[in-house]
Order: sequence, then C-alpha cells, then structure tokens
Amino acid sequence: MRYLLIILIFSNVCLSQYIHTAEDYRLSTDKYVNEIVLSPNKLFLNSIIVNPIKSNVPVSNFITDILLKGDTVWFATGSGLMRTVDHFNSFEYYYGLAPFGEDDIAGFNLKDNILVASTAISQETASGSVAVGTGIKISTDNGLNWLAYPQPLDTQADSIFVYGSNNIRALPVVVPQQNLSYDIAITRTHND
Repeated sequence: MRYLLIILIFSNVCLSQYIHTAEDYRLSTDKYVNEIVLSPNKLFLNSIIVNPIKSNVPVSNFITDILLKGDTVWFATGSGLMRTVDHFNSFEYYYGLAPFGEDDIAGFNLKDNILVASTAISQETASGSVAVGTGIKISTDNGLNWLAYPQPLDTQADSIFVYGSNNIRALPVVVPQQNLSYDIAITRTHND
C-alpha cells in the first residue's frame, strides 16, 4: 500500500515552497505543497530503529499536538516526540535519540501506521533567536523504524508562482532559517 505525504511549509518570508527532488520526493504541481512519496520497496532501506526512553513523567510540558491512535496517545512537544501506551501510567520519549536529536517538533500527524514529524531548532544570531527547520522524520510502522529527510528548500529560480491566472513574485527561501514545516497531511496515492 502506498501513501502520499503532503507537507505544507510556511515561512515568515513567503508561502511558496519548492524542494530539491530526490528519489523519494515528488514535486507537486501545487507550489504551496511539497510531497514525499513513500515507496514500499525502500521503506526500511535507510531507516533507523528507535527504542524510545521510558519515563514515569512527561518529558516536556510544552505540547503542540496530541494525537490518539488506539491505546497510544502521541505528543509533539518542545522536547521531541513523546507517547503513552498504558493510559498515562508511564511515558516514552524520543528526545536525544537519532534521527530526532534534541530538536523540537514543529508539525506532527499520523494515519494508520504512518507517523510524520517535522523538526526544528532555535539558532542564536546577532539579532536574536531564529527558528530553523531541520527536516522531516517518517515512520511507517508505529514509531519503530524512522526515515529522515532534509528540510525542503526553495531554489533561487523559485521566485514566481501561479495562483489562478496571476503570476505572483515571491522571495525564495533558500536557507532553513525561518523555514518550518508546520502542517502535514497524509493521504493515499491514486495508484493504490
């Protein structure tokens, strides 16, 4: 079964986003949307098995998303992904583990056995703290194996997009600073 993952990327500078195409990425015809197509033949080729760390208390009190799947409650937090599988008696978290590292979760969604998280960090600059997108993490087996993709970026040529009958000029976001993936949608492809 193949699924199509749609990642909506918003920036403080512009809403137009393109990605550099790679074998598992497919460029959408909608310039607001980046798509990752999960190929069943390559799902676990470069995946990382992650065994979450157990805790009696939540790893973070900053929670951006709470999603329920069966008896498992998933939390997207300022300290990575966290879940409870035993009705809040204990928690399991992915903070500090590859491929997540110590990144925050900017966007999170799940469908069936597929989990998708976009990650981000804060970077200190001369003018203050700046949010930096660090990529997309995908699991197709309820959080056991994870694939990591880089943060989608525009190219310098991505300066005009068509909206209806209008050509709108936009500043391409060619760096990960202030380039976060906040919204994620998971849908089936037309082929399956």
